Amino acid sequence: GLSTPDFTGWTNYEKLFRDTVFIESVRNTFLYCLGSIPLSMAAGLGLALLINQRIKGVNLFRSLFYLPVISSQVAVSVVWRWMYHPRYGLINYFLSLLGVRGPRWLGDPKWALWAVVIVSVWQQMGYNMVLFLAGLQSVPDELHEAALVDGAGSVRRFFSITWPLLSPTTFFILIMSIISSFQVFGTIY
Repeated sequence: GLSTPDFTGWTNYEKLFRDTVFIESVRNTFLYCLGSIPLSMAAGLGLALLINQRIKGVNLFRSLFYLPVISSQVAVSVVWRWMYHPRYGLINYFLSLLGVRGPRWLGDPKWALWAVVIVSVWQQMGYNMVLFLAGLQSVPDELHEAALVDGAGSVRRFFSITWPLLSPTTFFILIMSIISSFQVFGTIY
């Protein structure tokens, strides 16, 4: 900042797009987004549909599923790192009970990205569940009752009534998920 400025034009961008590490990191970021966003949204919607029932103890389940959202990023990462341990990890232990030899989740390049996707889906599905649950509870019961009288089954009612009325909630969750998926540095680090 003390010398005369030297205009570089597009030189820095040219260097950036020739850098193989940068290109690989952009590719991994988009793969992460394509893996984590649909899975966390589907898991959140599935949980919301299950928890929307009037059953005893549902508030406990809501709290348990939301707990990963409010947990410390460092604590979540450390716990999952232990679970992914190649020899002593819980996941590979359960796989060994099934006769499957578990991979080196964080040490193998073809599994590491998907291991992070699993953690992110687990951590975000509670947030998505709460938002979808709010959307589900705003769907008027009269519409479902009318469709039931007309003979519509539960799948038909979901795709004809519930899903269209959840579109604003789904759009909001999609935008928030895209934003948060580009902020995944803490989990990966």
